[in-house]
Amino acid sequence: MTAPATRAAPKAASYADAPADVALALDTDELHGLSDIEAAERLDKFGANLLRRVERPSYVRIAGRQLADPLVGLLLAAAAISAVIGERFALPQAAARVKPLDKALLATERRIFSEVTWHWPELDGAEELDLEIEPWDSSRALGEFTARYERIAALRDVG
Repeated sequence: MTAPATRAAPKAASYADAPADVALALDTDELHGLSDIEAAERLDKFGANLLRRVERPSYVRIAGRQLADPLVGLLLAAAAISAVIGERFALPQAAARVKPLDKALLATERRIFSEVTWHWPELDGAEELDLEIEPWDSSRALGEFTARYERIAALRDVG
């Protein structure tokens, strides 16, 4: 019967070795280092003590890799669709017209439904609408919401 193979413990990194052990392993003197002759011989044998220069990819190649990523393609497509929809339906111009009306309605709702008037900086300068809003009880609100939802769902099914 053969004995099971044993794994040798991994050697610790040389920077963790004692300086005397490193000098012994490199066949040098801990205090004086290599002689000029030994340094020249090792330079011939091992080459210069330089790191290899890594070639950086060009910016065009980096951009190409980014554009080849499916997620980036999806984001670009979503941005293009958003731009086309915004232009087709004039959403930026509509938002500019709707925002003041929305603020006025919110200011009116705050006046009618809130017993405490709190400071809401977004509503500064918004004039309340000259109207009264009748609050609905929960069953009427549910009925109105359900009826509107069903009308919208029916229109969606027809189209």
